[in-house]
Amino acid sequence: FLRLLLNFSYFQQNFYISDARGTTICPYGVILLVRKTLPLTTISKYTLPSLMARSLICAQIEFWDEKNNRNSVMKIGTVHLESMNNAEKRREQLELIIPFLSKDAEHRMLLGDFNLDAKSEENRVMKSVVGDSMVDLWEELKGGKEREDGVTFSEYGSRIDRIMVGSKEYKGSEMSVIGKEGMDGGKLLPSDHFGLVATLE
Repeated sequence: FLRLLLNFSYFQQNFYISDARGTTICPYGVILLVRKTLPLTTISKYTLPSLMARSLICAQIEFWDEKNNRNSVMKIGTVHLESMNNAEKRREQLELIIPFLSKDAEHRMLLGDFNLDAKSEENRVMKSVVGDSMVDLWEELKGGKEREDGVTFSEYGSRIDRIMVGSKEYKGSEMSVIGKEGMDGGKLLPSDHFGLVATLE
């Protein structure tokens, strides 16, 4: 996938890519693309406690906040939390990620495959770890109702992928699930997970 992505000049010309050589992808890595129009300062990889080589990729953006007349920092992290029956490991990973994203940043986002169903008891535990530092954007915009169109993992009918946002200035205005329509006559899906897209204002 990464090789195909890098072969498109559109992505090369318009995005910073967290891994241009594939050294962090296998076996369970994630990549982050950041538009070159954004004032990116760093993209970093942080190894998480894991039995499956999981890590956090974090982009830091610094910009002038005209409203408050000062520099402002946004951290954007993407992650693939521990899979399968590893609730304690996922909690341990989140307990490290949340304080890191919150430190020295007025705005923060965490995106990715959390590997826990939004309807599960584990989701309540996750919320206690996250606290008021970020909100689950789907829940915020959809009134907290787990609707069918929020499913991101069709095999089990679960919403295990998230966009979490923490900011006093920027709020989600819309959000949707993408990638549900198959290619090649409807038989071939882009992934076993559907994607999420959101707008912040």
